[in-house]
Amino acid sequence: MIIRWFRQRRRRQILSRPVPADWEDILAANVRDYGTWTDSRRALLLDRIKLLVAEKYWEGCKGLEVTSEIQVTIAAHAARLTLGWPQPAFNRLARVLIYPDTFVAQRQAAIGSVLVESPEARVGEAWQRGPVILSWKSCLADCTGPVTGRNVIVHEFAHQLDYEDGAADGIPAMPNRNLANRWSDVFAEEFRRLQNHLRLNRPTVLDPYAATNPAEFFAVATETFFERPRPLAERHLRMYELMREYFQQDPASEATPI
Repeated sequence: MIIRWFRQRRRRQILSRPVPADWEDILAANVRDYGTWTDSRRALLLDRIKLLVAEKYWEGCKGLEVTSEIQVTIAAHAARLTLGWPQPAFNRLARVLIYPDTFVAQRQAAIGSVLVESPEARVGEAWQRGPVILSWKSCLADCTGPVTGRNVIVHEFAHQLDYEDGAADGIPAMPNRNLANRWSDVFAEEFRRLQNHLRLNRPTVLDPYAATNPAEFFAVATETFFERPRPLAERHLRMYELMREYFQQDPASEATPI
């Protein structure tokens, strides 16, 4: 209770601070359709950005200087996941690490009974309780380039939501048992459906990486829910409706046609 009280007090102090002068320009440039949002939605996004910028440790890697543009852009796309909820999320996340471009991580693979590690170039990575690791070049391309359905920021912060119940299984912490049960059934069916479509070389609205495992399926589905909501609703309506219920947002009704 004492920790919660101090957190709430500190958050009130953070939220009382004025919005820095450059934030609106950054959001207008790096968040699609930001200029069409209602005043109340923009105000909520700004509040959630303030909290993420102030409460997380931001570190540039390989000589990258963490600028306001980097912090605000990443925080905005992460906060977008939470705009339907009365409280912010990502309380367990402590650090955000940003590389200028792709970075190398160790990939583990089992060869027989031996676990082998090999270097692998990546644009994003998320660990339980953090950190979130991102390539700024990829972040900027996803936020400002052509709409592809990919958004590495949304993807990695979706993993953080998945971790909140202690298991990376594609089923984030749910507000009630009913939603959890429906989610488990529908997502398992959609995961198998995607794998079948890929085996048959059928086109899919979801990036094929979603077929890797249930955790990646949820992260990719979350990217698509926010980046290409209308195609997702058309092709995977039951899954879209569950995500709308979970996120308490309906981006398909707000999206600009593409």
